[in-house]
Amino acid sequence: MRTAAWPGGPESWRGLLAVAVGATLLAAPGRAEAQPAREATAAHATVDLIADRLDATAPFTVALRFRLDPGWHIYWRNPGDSGGPPSVRWTAQPAGWAPGEFVWPAPERFSTGPIVNYGYSGTVVLPVPVALAGTRSVPQNAPRELVGDVKWIACQEICVPGAATLRLAWPLTPQEQAAVGDWQAAIAGARGRAPAPTPSGWRATARVADGNLVLSIRTDGKAEKGTFFPVDQGVLNESAPQKVDVAGWEMRVTQKTSDLLTAPPKTLRGVVVLPSGAAYEIVAPVSDPNRKAPTP
Repeated sequence: MRTAAWPGGPESWRGLLAVAVGATLLAAPGRAEAQPAREATAAHATVDLIADRLDATAPFTVALRFRLDPGWHIYWRNPGDSGGPPSVRWTAQPAGWAPGEFVWPAPERFSTGPIVNYGYSGTVVLPVPVALAGTRSVPQNAPRELVGDVKWIACQEICVPGAATLRLAWPLTPQEQAAVGDWQAAIAGARGRAPAPTPSGWRATARVADGNLVLSIRTDGKAEKGTFFPVDQGVLNESAPQKVDVAGWEMRVTQKTSDLLTAPPKTLRGVVVLPSGAAYEIVAPVSDPNRKAPTP
């Protein structure tokens, strides 16, 4: 499964790694049934479930916190050339609790041979907002707990699938209550690294040119040389070099389109991460000279 040993183009490597990871998942030995705990240790990763509230009055935020071995990473919502993002299936008591989607911090790029992936290393916190569904009310003495069936893939030069069932119940234990301040700081830090909406003074457009997508971002001040991460898979050739040019108030990103792309998207969605660490959501209409104009 060592990516550097694979022949062919980047799209071939992507397919081969997908097959290899799938085979690993199928071949993984079954785990003995165990009672869910708040923390679990797996190959190259420890993952736990944390919260930002001492009580369990919705709305509040929980988070998956991964502590990865040095040199290992997990994946962003768009993993890049290969791999896949973490996922979780929730079981909640009371039934009125409604966990939402992950709040994704801005990612970083990882290169293994010719493969380019997007993800996270070190300690990774993925917040999940929890709300009350509809107008339901929760009885004061009702049991309160969240159980999450979590799956992920951790990679270095090889990829190892991981799985754990995590449980957080209220009232918290004294040890957990003492840790809530640290949990709140970890969740707030992850939210602070999530991309902000595009500033009102910015304007983003994209066009197709000679097999490339060219993204132009007009900012409201002197432009910086950032890195663009596409949200949607199969749009850009992630392993191709990303050329970034800056002139005045404009940043221009040029990158080859994916070999799998049959037609340019109407909208390019992604995240731009600046050298300062600030990150912004980008939604740019894509102009295509070969696209027919709509019939009046």
